[in-house]
Amino acid sequence: MIIVSQDKTKIVNFDNIAHIFISKDSEKHFLIEYGKMTGTSGLLGVYSTEERAKEVLQEIMKRYLKIKCFYNSKYEVMQAIEQPKVYEMPVEKVDDK
Repeated sequence: MIIVSQDKTKIVNFDNIAHIFISKDSEKHFLIEYGKMTGTSGLLGVYSTEERAKEVLQEIMKRYLKIKCFYNSKYEVMQAIEQPKVYEMPVEKVDDK
């Protein structure tokens, strides 16, 4: 699965990600960031509340698990090929207070 960053400037292969996490910036926005196995990292999206950032992480996990479940049987492999393997980070207006 690939993840498209919120600003549409990055495409990240989920298979190369070591971890995805929520952090907080100095302006009290909640950031969803990733760290790759190579040691590089980057920003996927920015959200106004921690709760919304957690919801987005859950959406990523559900999409990933849904794709993995399709590969559990030979019959469903054909269906998996047709399933979208892309997660686009939701875009939301973030207050700059």
